[in-house]
Amino acid sequence: GKVKHLIEKEIFENNKKQIDVSKTLGISDRQMTTEIVTSILLLLEDNPRTTLKKLTEHVKNDHDIQFLPGAIQKMLRKIDQHDYVLNRVTNVGQKLIFIDESGFNSQTHPSHGYSLTGKFFISFFLTGPVLKTNACGNLVGEIMGKKKTGTTSTNICNFLVLLQDHCPTESTIVMDKTRIHGGEDFDRIQMLLKQSLKKIGTEFLPEFLLFLNPIKLAFNMIKIDVKHKEIQSQSGLAEAIQASINYKMTPEIFSKSFLHCQKFYSSCSHMQPITGNIIKDPEKKNQVS
Repeated sequence: GKVKHLIEKEIFENNKKQIDVSKTLGISDRQMTTEIVTSILLLLEDNPRTTLKKLTEHVKNDHDIQFLPGAIQKMLRKIDQHDYVLNRVTNVGQKLIFIDESGFNSQTHPSHGYSLTGKFFISFFLTGPVLKTNACGNLVGEIMGKKKTGTTSTNICNFLVLLQDHCPTESTIVMDKTRIHGGEDFDRIQMLLKQSLKKIGTEFLPEFLLFLNPIKLAFNMIKIDVKHKEIQSQSGLAEAIQASINYKMTPEIFSKSFLHCQKFYSSCSHMQPITGNIIKDPEKKNQVS
């Protein structure tokens, strides 16, 4: 916002050092202490809908230190990542099922061979190192018909309700909340899931950390594989997706996908930044930059 613009102006136009600009504007260059972080988390616990602006004002009033809202947001993301990974590590024996969805467009072939409109919709759910669909099949992809409106919150809720009948008792579904959040009341949807799902629980991936879901790697592999094929029709697209599933979705490849995702756990648990090409084909290079 305005503060960021002022900082950039002072640094780039007036040749000032960032530390001097921070002092002039009353913005701290210090790291957030445990005391400050704790006070922010306690405030959020009392009022989860507190805005970044109010959190910034809270720190300024209670600790006489001013941080940019972006710094507080970055800290909260790291804590979210840390808590998610810690929960995964401490609940290794838990029955985890990863799910995701994606659309494919045979006409435009953008960077990864899919479009948000989702002309063709393909859904998987993943448990352990093995891909499963229809709750009991092995290494089989489910290709559904046209989805002109894309995947809605209702679609996902209905899918989970049907899925629970085929899942082990007390399983936990790990999913990306982006799709079901889009413009709708996320709290209402969470309550709907809680009321509808009697046998399984749900957990949402941290924001901007979707790569911790191994199914993302699976879709990336399929998209790249389909993208490089000559496809003239939607039926041809369906055949190409099915062929890619049969070729790419094997227990061995998924084992590598899980290992790839787990390599980020240490960085997340220590609240360290993650860089490099994080979404890649584990068949080719299972390395973290």
